[in-house]
Amino acid sequence: MNLARPALLALVLCLGLSGCLIGSRSRTHHEGRYVSQETLAQIETGRSKAYVLALIGEPSEKKTVDEHTELWSWSYTERTDSGGHVIFILSSDRSTETQHTTFVEFHDSLVVKAWNG
Repeated sequence: MNLARPALLALVLCLGLSGCLIGSRSRTHHEGRYVSQETLAQIETGRSKAYVLALIGEPSEKKTVDEHTELWSWSYTERTDSGGHVIFILSSDRSTETQHTTFVEFHDSLVVKAWNG
């Protein structure tokens, strides 16, 4: 039974210090032209190309669909880095990347629709 007392003491110490022994972090950032849902909601049908340029900036790509229709797109990468550790000995890191594109379709230089793809 002499070993029970040190084991109990170690358990109590570990539980008492657990806030210091476990940690985690997470960070998300965007590369490219990020267009938020709030900004996308401002691109209403009938708005001009000049309005969209002023709101979002120059698109990543412009495609002419036909003589009256043009499709603009803004691409960005969302990267999330996260990790954690236990007692500063065991640790893990994880990184995920997701590609996103925002599209605006124009007909005769006016917005027909805007969406995230």
